[in-house]
Amino acid sequence: MTTTASKGAGRARHSARTTKAAQRTPLPPRDGSQNATPAEVEANAKARRAAVKSAPAKPAEATAPVAAAKRGGKATQAAKAAAAAIPEGTPGAAKATRIMEAAAASGWTASLTVNGTTLRVHVERGSEAIGTTFVDGKLDLSEMPTYHDGDRSVKLKNVSAVLKQMTGEKPTAKPVTERRTRTPRPKASPETAALPFDPEASSDEEVLDAIRGRSIEWMNMISRNVEHAVVLASRTIRGKMGEPVERPVKIGIAPHPQRNTRVVTFTDGEATGTRSVALDRITRVGR
Repeated sequence: MTTTASKGAGRARHSARTTKAAQRTPLPPRDGSQNATPAEVEANAKARRAAVKSAPAKPAEATAPVAAAKRGGKATQAAKAAAAAIPEGTPGAAKATRIMEAAAASGWTASLTVNGTTLRVHVERGSEAIGTTFVDGKLDLSEMPTYHDGDRSVKLKNVSAVLKQMTGEKPTAKPVTERRTRTPRPKASPETAALPFDPEASSDEEVLDAIRGRSIEWMNMISRNVEHAVVLASRTIRGKMGEPVERPVKIGIAPHPQRNTRVVTFTDGEATGTRSVALDRITRVGR
C-alpha cells in the first residue's frame, strides 16, 4: 500500500520552529560596538588582540624548587661535592649519588666512603641512620641496607626502599622476622627395627599373617601424630539357626600410588570403619 503525502504537509511545523528561533534574544554587543560601524568593530578587535600579545607573561610559581632549596641548600651542594669525588668509572656511583641527593633534600646528612669498587653511603638525621653498601655496582646482599632508630632496626630490601624511608613516602616497614622453618618429621620409634616383617622384602602373605588380629601403630605424616588400631581378623555373626558363626574379615594390600611401598587396608577393630596404612609408616606391631 502506497501513501501519498500532500505537498507542503510539514510547512506549518517548520515555519513555527523558524519563528520561535527568531524570537530568541541575541547576545549583547561588545563595549563600544553597539552603534559602531563594521570597520570600527574590526579595529577594536585588532586593538584588543595586540594588547593581549604585548602584556607581560605571568611568572610561573616555583613552590616546589623553593621548598627543595629550603630543605637541601648547603647539604645538597655537599652531597654533589662528595659524589664528584668518586673516581670516574666506579660502578654504582649513580646509585650512591641518588641516595645522597635524596638524603640532602629530605634533611639528612650524608657521608660517602670509597674503597676500590666498594661504595658505602651513610645517612643520618637525629637518632635515625641508614647504611647502604654497593659492591661492583650492585647492592651488597651480605650487608643489606638497615634503618636504625635507637634500639629499633629495620631491613630495607633495595634502593627504592631506602629512598622511600628517607622521604617518608610510606610508613616505616615492619621489622624483619625470622623465616618460618618447616617442622621436621618425627622419627620412628626404636621398635621399628623389631617388626615381624620387612616392609620392602616380605611378601604380601607374610605381611598379612604378621598383622592379622594384632594391634599396630603408625606415624600419621599429616597430623604428625602416632595412631594405633587393631587389624580385625574375623567377625562373629548369627547363623541361620541363631548360632554364632565366625567369618574372616578381608584385609587388602596393594602398591602405593605415588611412593615405592605398599598400602594395607583393614577394618579397625577398635572403631567402626576402614583404615589404610603404608607399610613403611608402621612403627610397632603388638599382640
